[in-house]
Amino acid sequence: MKWCIFFVSAVFIIGIAYLFPNNLVFATLIDSHDSAVVDRQYIDDVQVSEQNLINSVDIFSNTLQFTLPPNWQLAFSSSEKSMTTSEFISNQSSLGKWSEMICVQGFKRMGRHASPDVFFNEVVSAYKRNCQGELIYQPLGDTQFGEQAAYHALLGCSSLPDLHQSTADHVSLKTQLRGEMGYFAVVSLDDDLMMLHKSIRGVGFSSQSVPLTKANYLNFIAHLKPKILLSNHE
Repeated sequence: MKWCIFFVSAVFIIGIAYLFPNNLVFATLIDSHDSAVVDRQYIDDVQVSEQNLINSVDIFSNTLQFTLPPNWQLAFSSSEKSMTTSEFISNQSSLGKWSEMICVQGFKRMGRHASPDVFFNEVVSAYKRNCQGELIYQPLGDTQFGEQAAYHALLGCSSLPDLHQSTADHVSLKTQLRGEMGYFAVVSLDDDLMMLHKSIRGVGFSSQSVPLTKANYLNFIAHLKPKILLSNHE
């Protein structure tokens, strides 16, 4: 997912209409106007911090703060009328070749039409259509993202093309089938929805050798420490 791998690019989801079991485990990781203009950016030369860096991503009228691992950078951003995308990768990676990615996406007014779990069911359906190997889906259930309702799950495929928004747009980048597995959280922001996703991509795997499971995913996302700064919608 450049991390955003969104593993399944939001483009597929929007075409359809488009963080932990039912407890507060996720609470341990967090601190308690439409525009038709499309703004896309590929970042080729970014100053990268050697220490963990608190990053902010605007999601329409709200803001998500989270912590990037050391030596990570914003590699791609896109702002459209109904969707925003930000993708982060290691400074040793590229949009055409990455092993880990963090992706943040916002979906304007989608919360009026779908709850986080219903929305993610559509994500799974789109993901399944693009999976050319074995689909791995491990629901983690409803949770709370601060005070916001959320749904989270583990989703992956043993053989998948790179479906990230930036790769799809950047025609010069060639994709290869590789194994991919990610943690997804869909969060209700009242009228809007946000998807936070962290993925790993590499050699193929099977259902017997899944690299990300219920037993180890907390360590995988522990550094994120996400926090939503809410604003009233206009």
